[in-house]
Amino acid sequence: MKLNYLIWLNLFLIVEETVSFIIVDKDSIQNIIIPHFLNYSLIGTKYLDFLSFKKAGDIINYKEHLLYKDIKKLVNISKSMNTLVF
Repeated sequence: MKLNYLIWLNLFLIVEETVSFIIVDKDSIQNIIIPHFLNYSLIGTKYLDFLSFKKAGDIINYKEHLLYKDIKKLVNISKSMNTLVF
């Protein structure tokens, strides 16, 4: 699979057989990253983390993160990520 559109990302590093992407604008997240993983699904807990990431992106995209009570939603989403779900 060839990922030509990844050149739109601001920076990527290849270090010891891993790739890290650093994205600094929400437009790249909403228009490139999220659609990519909707088309090419992840498996297992990575998929669940992606759904949480997408939910957080939607909150920010719709400007629902501007009040303190809404920031708590993002904090709770963040806490639920990268954990084993049984």
